[in-house]
Amino acid sequence: MAGFRVVIPDARYKDDAAVERAIGGSGFDFEVHRARTHREIPEASLRNADALLVWNTVPISREMVGLLDNCRLVMRAGVGFDHIDLSACAEAAIPVCNTPDYGTSEVADHAMALLLCLRRGLFTYQSDMIRDAEANFDFSRAGLVGRLRGRTMGIVGLGRIGTATALRAKAFGMKLAAFDPYLSEGQEIAVGVERMKSLEDLLGLADVVSVHTPLTDETRGLIDAQALAA
Repeated sequence: MAGFRVVIPDARYKDDAAVERAIGGSGFDFEVHRARTHREIPEASLRNADALLVWNTVPISREMVGLLDNCRLVMRAGVGFDHIDLSACAEAAIPVCNTPDYGTSEVADHAMALLLCLRRGLFTYQSDMIRDAEANFDFSRAGLVGRLRGRTMGIVGLGRIGTATALRAKAFGMKLAAFDPYLSEGQEIAVGVERMKSLEDLLGLADVVSVHTPLTDETRGLIDAQALAA
């Protein structure tokens, strides 16, 4: 008897779903693809799938959803699901789930890593030293170098990742400000940041801005020419 069929359209790992197979056991059959569009996957595989376990390479379009005759779940291995046609899935009565705690620490760590690289001139030093380590051994070549302590980080979106980033920035002695119209009142007090009433107010105050919002119709293009001018 065939098990519960899980199709992975765009696997990110090199193994053959070893972890998933170990967890699922004999009751699950995994079919692994590393496609960029659903057309690279046999149509029969999509029509027979009981579930999709998706990353973010293959768009789960209305056309693709129309092939999911037996699908009972689309599971996103990650947080963002802007590449999934939620309306099409809803019309087909296919629930869509994500992994809310995926990458919280990693993204916050990376945000701070990028901030440090830019603020401490590491990119400039690295490229200069590779070209000529002796001639370019000169601290003055990286004009952006400066301390973080006392600077203001503006965080757009004070959710899980935004909060994790704020706590890391606070450890560097930075001042914190945040804009998030959906944040519950008082949450900014718990985190220890100044809450701004508008994005414009935040951008006018901050020395560095870190954006941690989901990609939606509301947030697409949020940092545009007008925002940069602010």
